[in-house]
Amino acid sequence: MPPVPSPPVPVPVPPEPEVPVLPELPGLPGLPEPIPEPVPDPVPVPPVPPLPERPRGALAPLLLPEPLPD
Repeated sequence: MPPVPSPPVPVPVPPEPEVPVLPELPGLPGLPEPIPEPVPDPVPVPPVPPLPERPRGALAPLLLPEPLPD
């Protein structure tokens, strides 16, 4: 005669703890919506004039204008 398996033992499951619901305080129904800060108008930037073309290469020092005398 084969052995009779024992019935499974039920494992007790602990109940989930109740989360207390805090009552709302009088006069404070909830957090107010945050007030968005005003965005300042962009400051116009004047255009930068282009720099004069400078000569390039080994002869560049010879082509530059002479410095002004003091």
